[in-house]
Amino acid sequence: MGGPHVTFMYEEALNNNVDVVVRGEGEYTTLELINTMEKYGLDPTRLRTIRGLAFKDGDQVIRTQDRPPIRNLDELPPPARHLLPMDKYTLFGKPIRIVHVMASRGCPYGCSFCSTSYFWGRMIRYRSAKAVVDEIEDAVNRYKTNIIVFTDDEFTLGKRFVYEFLRELEERKLDINFSCGSRVDTIDKEMMIALKNHGCTALYFGVESGSQDTINKIGKRITLEQAVKVFQWAKEVKIDHVGSFVIGFPWESIDDMKNTVRFAMKLDPTYAQFTVATPYPGTPLYYQALSDNLIEDWNWEHWTTLKAVMRGYRFTKEQAQKMLQWAYVKYYSRLGFLVRELIHGRLGTIISAIKNSLVPWFTERLLRRGE
Repeated sequence: MGGPHVTFMYEEALNNNVDVVVRGEGEYTTLELINTMEKYGLDPTRLRTIRGLAFKDGDQVIRTQDRPPIRNLDELPPPARHLLPMDKYTLFGKPIRIVHVMASRGCPYGCSFCSTSYFWGRMIRYRSAKAVVDEIEDAVNRYKTNIIVFTDDEFTLGKRFVYEFLRELEERKLDINFSCGSRVDTIDKEMMIALKNHGCTALYFGVESGSQDTINKIGKRITLEQAVKVFQWAKEVKIDHVGSFVIGFPWESIDDMKNTVRFAMKLDPTYAQFTVATPYPGTPLYYQALSDNLIEDWNWEHWTTLKAVMRGYRFTKEQAQKMLQWAYVKYYSRLGFLVRELIHGRLGTIISAIKNSLVPWFTERLLRRGE
């Protein structure tokens, strides 16, 4: 097994019928592991020589030396999309073909609730714009779609990369619709206009809280004033924008959570996403929750950010769950929002989506904008 969860919880995995855990960035570790297994099987002596592994030798858990990050991401092969049933994916029963692309890895910010910095590293590493557009062009031609979703946490952090990427799109005359993640302190109005002019249909911003104190505590390193300014730019540029907000940090009160929802309503993004603070393994929030015995639900299937798994110092787990539901109802039942959706012919979709859960609806709308 590999990925963020078992990277930090490898002992648990190895005690639950997992033979080997690939920790951290997995491409070269997995390749070396497979080559070794083909020749020697799961020989502990051989496995000890592979960096980035965890395994058991008898009753002893062995963690090998960490593997350093891949500096040149262009040397990696493209994703093996041909092994996936690209024609079988649907949302709400409708076929949809989406190409997910990652242009960079890593995040320098180290927010206390997010595992990105602790899994990929604090140094952001970009692929070349040419390699990224090569991948997009090939996927568009193969799978007959123009919907691209960037999964990078901080797509707009590297301004040089962004403008090189846009130049590549323009030179190749690639007509695509894409969405990407940004921060309110790494984008300006000029970049926003350039992104829209080259096919960006939606920007995703992690605002997280309506409290500057909470923003400071989680290490976000933005200000509420920056969020207000950037969301106003998005309205002026007329580009769809999504605000992401987290409620239920341990130190918060019920009023703090309500104020975050009110701040979301003040910003009034095209769509708002609300999640409940979840102490993912490997993050500072996890170690805080563990130390203070705040975690009440250890069923990993519930750790989705849509189900509360911990209490706070001033609220119960059940209260956090109710506040998440309240946040969605409060934001999406506003008359102004409903009128806006009605004008754009989307009211029927939102009513249907409320019945099915707002989160998949939000995802579908984000991906399908610009079609």
